[in-house]
Amino acid sequence: MLENTRFVRQLATSNGKAPKPFASINLDGAQLGGLNLGCTDERHVGCADFSKANLHEADLTQTILQGADFRRADLRSATLDKTDFSGANLGNANLGGVAATPGPYVRGTSFRGASLKGATLVEARLPNSDFRNVDFSEANADRAVLSWTNFLDADLSGSSFEHADLRDSQFAGAAMSGVDLGQPIYEGRTSRALTCT
Repeated sequence: MLENTRFVRQLATSNGKAPKPFASINLDGAQLGGLNLGCTDERHVGCADFSKANLHEADLTQTILQGADFRRADLRSATLDKTDFSGANLGNANLGGVAATPGPYVRGTSFRGASLKGATLVEARLPNSDFRNVDFSEANADRAVLSWTNFLDADLSGSSFEHADLRDSQFAGAAMSGVDLGQPIYEGRTSRALTCT
């Protein structure tokens, strides 16, 4: 596993357009905080490929992962403090029990413009996170802590938030068709901004 961590760190310091082939790699418990593995190329040239990778309990604190591919990756119980997943593909990824510790006035994890279609976020702790313009359709966020979170213009169709903490979260413009909100914890702006389209 240490060899895999060194490999990721080495490629993180290489030219931004160099391939970053980490598919199916075992990074269980790896310390990857602060690395820049992001890309902004619309064709995803040089973007990190973590599809089907094992990142269980990995530390991704302040890691930049813009545009990366995490389809079907295992991120259970990973640390995501101020991690940037903007534009990343986390379709069908398992983010169950992931944790970030920011409060209401500290920037949280960014998923802005990402795809989390079919992802699992059961018992995830992601307060003050940015889910603007995200495809969150068919995702499961049961018992997740998503307080102070922004879901502006997100597609939440068919997703589940049973017993989730949604206090002071914003849902303006979100597509909410078929959303399961079975007994969420919410107050403040959530109750006023939560609309179904």
